[in-house]
Amino acid sequence: MDNGTYTKWRNATLDAKLETDKKYMILKMGSYLTATAGLGWYILYTLNGIRFAIENKYIPVVDWKNCKLPLYDASKAGKENVWEYFFEQPCHVGLETAYESGDFFVVDDVRKIGFKYSLNYEDMVDFQNERMEAWRNIFQRYVRLKKEWKEYFDDHIASQKLEIKELIGVLVRGTDYRELKPVSHPCAVSAEEVFSEIDSLINRKNSGKIFLATEDQSVFDAFKEKYPGKVYFADAKRYDHLGSNTLNAVNRGENGYERDLKYLYSLYVVSRASACIYSACGGGALASLMREGTGDSYTFLYHGCNRPKGIVVGSFLEKVQEKMLFLGNKPILFYALNTLELLKIEKVDVILSEKLKEEYQDIIGSGENFGIQINYVISDNYDVVEYMLHNPDFMPTSKLVLLYADYFSHGAGLVAELYNKAEAFDGAYIWGTKKLEIKMNESILLDTESRMPQKAFPFYEPKSYSLMGKFVFDHDLAEIVRQIADKKERVTLTDVLNEYINRRKLFFLEYSRGVIASKIEDMETLEKTDQMICLIEEIQRQKIGDFESFRKKD
Repeated sequence: MDNGTYTKWRNATLDAKLETDKKYMILKMGSYLTATAGLGWYILYTLNGIRFAIENKYIPVVDWKNCKLPLYDASKAGKENVWEYFFEQPCHVGLETAYESGDFFVVDDVRKIGFKYSLNYEDMVDFQNERMEAWRNIFQRYVRLKKEWKEYFDDHIASQKLEIKELIGVLVRGTDYRELKPVSHPCAVSAEEVFSEIDSLINRKNSGKIFLATEDQSVFDAFKEKYPGKVYFADAKRYDHLGSNTLNAVNRGENGYERDLKYLYSLYVVSRASACIYSACGGGALASLMREGTGDSYTFLYHGCNRPKGIVVGSFLEKVQEKMLFLGNKPILFYALNTLELLKIEKVDVILSEKLKEEYQDIIGSGENFGIQINYVISDNYDVVEYMLHNPDFMPTSKLVLLYADYFSHGAGLVAELYNKAEAFDGAYIWGTKKLEIKMNESILLDTESRMPQKAFPFYEPKSYSLMGKFVFDHDLAEIVRQIADKKERVTLTDVLNEYINRRKLFFLEYSRGVIASKIEDMETLEKTDQMICLIEEIQRQKIGDFESFRKKD
């Protein structure tokens, strides 16, 4: 191992005292982004590392030798620094110089560096935002295109006869942003909204030419139809109707290096155009950081980020008892709602009986006091799949987090793990504990990393599992439910899970050590769980959730 590698610091904030006296901070990318992100996000995460190094008095050196950008020549991995294909080193110190000095330490995944200054889309809406100005200054000083590429781009602009002073630069992200609505990613912007902004600019500035950067074929076609003879672009591959695939999953026929060079050219042009319109995405963020000037005729379209939909199935024990029941002096339903609030889920359907709906509505209303929009659904049997089938408008177009109120769990990292799985692009995830009483109807549960059965082929006999009332489903859910309904008179949740298994997209996650979980089956388990919650709150000297904030205000 290289001298200096993996030096640790006490925490991941800018004010941390770094436990090293090394001169260079070598910044690497981890492998996490491989399937879901391209060059833009690699640059943005590395920018975070560069600023972290600079403000802590270290010299940043970028090492993308083992960077796993999609569709690059694997034979060159570990041999060539992909960063230096396109960019100069931030402080003009070569990678070999830094390593040969021995005076360095390695950050092996810049994505893991926490930072007290966030780079976020809200700040990008205002070009002169103070926080954005600071990031832009760092970017333009330390993330510099190599001289040969800048000259090449300028020559290509001239060959296309693009007059920068009269050009409207437009960047629109569609495809998987529009179809998959990935959690935590910006909501896709429609072509019609961009047209409205362009028409306003044309009327004000008498601009004629539009340079369009988009990977979406339908957006590209719409622009050419709307502005015939005025749309200019890079000769890049575009896509439409990706289904459940991400952009990186379908562009297998491309050369990654050539693709990313065209991508950088498009960003270069739209950032230099006299007027610009960017949709919120990694490319839009980079174009905003690259853009110079005062921000005149600058538009950054951001309408928030995609959030999962939430469903809470009410307590079956409450239904049997025909009254609201309490755990730790809070209604049973509170804990599931509190989890969804922590996940920042804005719309929640709650399945209850008529009587219980009235009781809960009287106490917590429609959720307006704590940022959740609750839709109460009346059901006699609490069948969530039946509800989906009979309410087509419900079918989620993004991710779904499904919680059963009768299952209580508490422990560090639970909410974060739920959110991480909701951010995943595909698959269904279920939580529980192994070797208990409930079986998964001849199911094969897959390992969370390999997606392979947890024992080698051939498929083995099913084990026993206790599924603890927490599920995350991807965009295939609606199609799966309808497909099964075409074959069966009654569709169950087990049918849905088994279909995910058939598609090799079901993942079982066992609760980690330190997590306490309980299934409320009867009044005895209700009492024991209540005692457990009261004991936890007494020992921790803090409440599990703030129920008072959930109460409907008179």
